[in-house]
Formats: sequence, C-alpha cells, structure tokens
Amino acid sequence: MNAALDVVRSLVRLVGEGVVRQWRKVDGGAKRLVADLQMHRRSIEDPKLTAAVAQAAGVRSVSLRAESGAARIDASFESGEELQVAFVPLATRFAPRGAKELSFRVEPPELAQHPRVRSLFAALAAEVARGVWRIVEFEAPPAGEGIVEVESRGTLRIDLRTLPAVRQLLQRAGFAILLEAVELRSIRADEGAFHLDVGWVGLSR
Repeated sequence: MNAALDVVRSLVRLVGEGVVRQWRKVDGGAKRLVADLQMHRRSIEDPKLTAAVAQAAGVRSVSLRAESGAARIDASFESGEELQVAFVPLATRFAPRGAKELSFRVEPPELAQHPRVRSLFAALAAEVARGVWRIVEFEAPPAGEGIVEVESRGTLRIDLRTLPAVRQLLQRAGFAILLEAVELRSIRADEGAFHLDVGWVGLSR
C-alpha cells in the first residue's frame, strides 16, 4: 500500500507543481485527481464512439451501436465502399512499464485483415485511451492511427502507447507517471456504451 500511496502523492504533487497546466490545466486540479481515484467504472456512450470512428481515414458516414457485447458499425467511405462490422472486446493487458494493450474480435472474422477495419479499430482505441487517462485533456492528435496487429484470425490488438495522441502526451512532463499509475481491467460493450473498469495500480477497489 505504501507504494500505491507514493504514486498518489506523486500525482498530486505534479498537479501542485503545475504539470497539469502543461496539459491545458484541468479545473479542480488535485481535487479532481483525488476524486478520480475512487471512480473505477467509466462509460463512453455511443455518440462519443460514433464521433471517434467518424474521424477514421476516408469515412463519409457512420453509425454505431454498442449492444450485446459488441460495437456494431455500419460505415460508408468516400470511395463508395460500405462496411458492416462488429468489434467485440476480448482482453486488456496493462503491463508494468510495458505494453498497454487492447484485443478485440472482429465479426465477421475475415474483415480483420481489411485496412479500413483496422482504421476503425484504431479510432475506437483512441477513444478508450481518452476514457482511461481522462484526468488529462487530449489535444487533437497528429496524423496516424497507431500500430494495429492481427493477433489471430479475426482478432486485432493495439498497444495504446502507439496512438499518436498518447505519444504526444508522453512528451509532456509527468504523463509517464500517470501512464503507469492507471490500468484498464476490462471493457464491456452494452446498453449503448463501452463500460470501462479502470483501476489505480496498487490501490484496492
């Protein structure tokens, strides 16, 4: 528990020293940070998820519904192509001083190889990253989508650290501490939202 308290003290100290101001100062500063420690359940509702995938390369229009364990997407592209695909959250892996990974199953599985599907997945992952590290304000990311890998037939994996928005934050003082202090334990897609179970490393529920 002492190690966990050291992390909390370090984060509060970073707020007090003005690091949060370098992240476009969060209103409430340390007060919001401490309150955030106690909130494990977070939801990203369909409108936010839809807005995120609408930013994927070449998307002309898109609809999204999170229900029955999957995010179901109907997208059309500027090329005239249309795709209907579902993303099912499978696993999260937040290793100490290592990868911060999400794995999703694609339905139908043959679409996992499709570059546009990988682009949609990266856009969803970027919105999940905003939910996990919500204490900071993400700026508009530079171009790029992060590194998406086909883990097995029908399964995609991404390390959130490869997302342009997260790489951008890692250039700022103090964010590396926050990156290691927070872990995503699970994601559930249902009732019009992604439901995240987020924990502070070393702290009990």
